[in-house]
Amino acid sequence: GVEETRLTYTNPSGQPMALYFFTVDLNNPDVTLQVATPNNGTDMGAKQTVTSQISYKNTANPTLEVIGAVNGDYWRTNTTEVDPTPLGHPYGLVHKNSVQIKPITKNGSYFYFSIQQDLNAFFGTKGDALIATIKEGLGGRYSLLQNGVEMPGTLGYNTNVEPRTAVGMINSKKVVFLVVDGRDAAWSQGYTMHNLAKIFKAIGCTYAVNMDGGGSSTFVANSGTLSAPTYTIKN
Repeated sequence: GVEETRLTYTNPSGQPMALYFFTVDLNNPDVTLQVATPNNGTDMGAKQTVTSQISYKNTANPTLEVIGAVNGDYWRTNTTEVDPTPLGHPYGLVHKNSVQIKPITKNGSYFYFSIQQDLNAFFGTKGDALIATIKEGLGGRYSLLQNGVEMPGTLGYNTNVEPRTAVGMINSKKVVFLVVDGRDAAWSQGYTMHNLAKIFKAIGCTYAVNMDGGGSSTFVANSGTLSAPTYTIKN
């Protein structure tokens, strides 16, 4: 129910690129998507690596085994920013097992990716009514695709070429997570938001949102077995 893919290529400017995908089939009854948090807790100011969060998640869910994970959402690091989001906390919502751990606190518009209580994938916006029916959800700062159309703002969004973490939806039962490697001229250059929108559209996604990026971007997969997992950071 989960396919891991690595794509490497050379772009038209002659620069190398490396992309990592998890394609998740939610029709498979053995597969679930869940939000992880530091120590599997509710302290949104806590800090913990993705791989460390996996061990807490496995302990808290003994009947399930994490087979892959990526990072999610921007968090406030700017001490001079005028925003109600506490320093060190994510800007977007955090929902776990139908419980809202944190609402969207970022000023202005903001987006989210969720698994709804009907177990369908969904992309929503700050203030919409379906926030009340989220089972698992995380925020996303930049909307990339809606109804299969690239959002006009992608050309003006953060135009830096950076590592990126994003998620797209082919349909309500097929989700694609993407981590783009970057900041390494010999291995992978990185993407702009416009590049992200284009790749999601090319693989058939109808909705997509950028979740995070930069040095935070992390793609972890189980390189062992379910009974003896070995978690490896692939990017």
